[in-house]
Amino acid sequence: MSGVVKFESNAPQFSAWIKAYAAAAMVSLENAFEAQGRELCARMMKLTPPLSGKSIKRSLWMRDVAHMVEYKSLLRADAGGDEKKAFERFAPFHDPEIEEMTAKQMGERRVEKDIRKVIKGVRGAQMPNNLENATTIISQTNPHYASHDMQIDWGVRQKCQGRDAIRIYADRSGNVYGVDTEKFLANPTQGDLEKIHSEHRGKRGRVTTAGSKDIVVGRWRWLNIMVAPMDRVTAYIEKKKLMVGQARGGWAAGFAALGGKISSKGWVGRHMGAGSISGWPSKRKGEIAITITNNSAWASNGDPDRVMENALAGRERDMERAIQIILEKRWGAGAGGERESHQKQR
Repeated sequence: MSGVVKFESNAPQFSAWIKAYAAAAMVSLENAFEAQGRELCARMMKLTPPLSGKSIKRSLWMRDVAHMVEYKSLLRADAGGDEKKAFERFAPFHDPEIEEMTAKQMGERRVEKDIRKVIKGVRGAQMPNNLENATTIISQTNPHYASHDMQIDWGVRQKCQGRDAIRIYADRSGNVYGVDTEKFLANPTQGDLEKIHSEHRGKRGRVTTAGSKDIVVGRWRWLNIMVAPMDRVTAYIEKKKLMVGQARGGWAAGFAALGGKISSKGWVGRHMGAGSISGWPSKRKGEIAITITNNSAWASNGDPDRVMENALAGRERDMERAIQIILEKRWGAGAGGERESHQKQR
């Protein structure tokens, strides 16, 4: 399954708007299809994940407004409702760090957080391949958790409730963090980490943490996720970050073919191979059929239909406004009003 957008000169809806735009702007049908197809690809790229921090802030703010309206109606029905608690629960989204992030940064942040949900990287001495001969090798403070005084204890093999366990670190309170031996990867390959990551990804590519909550047994805190050396996990995260932009790149091939400017070395342009375009340039004047295909992993497993529908609707609105402006400039104010009224009645 892929994301496929097809529009042709003898089809209704989007293509009909292009024809109307070509007639109003007095340009050839080919030029109108090229320009509007390019703008459609640009809009689809903008609506395709990852979204910028600003976009996420707006979507969360709209969600909070909807929730607040709903909650206020409940408060009116229940005079004893705690309005302060309601406001705190549905306070507008505000996170300066996220708000300032670009789409690329948001995508990379999401990749790293997802991977670390299911694979914990721990710094420390390398565990021997043979766990039977494991001994206490070295303990050193993990700089990332320095404020919590956590120690890395690679090489400590202990029994807990009669089960073999690998002790990872202990905190100041005496809590011992560890994992079952089968969840400890001493020398994982990138393929091993890829397999674990893939097993926890849902339909849209995001990681699910169902069933991965830590298990508390006395002073032990069992990490119910895989544990591996920090350098291996970090290398895998950096490798996966290079895939950020592939979903948008699936539309970039069509955008570039229709005259759009995009660098093949950029974080989106480098993934243009994830998409394709056919039917352009048009071979027969007056008969145009363009098919833009997004073959990225996102399009195959995500929800490209929503993005495509929103992009098409957005371009239709933009073309309607453009036609109205053109007609009013040419014939005076109100010349495009009839078309706008007709659109509202549809």
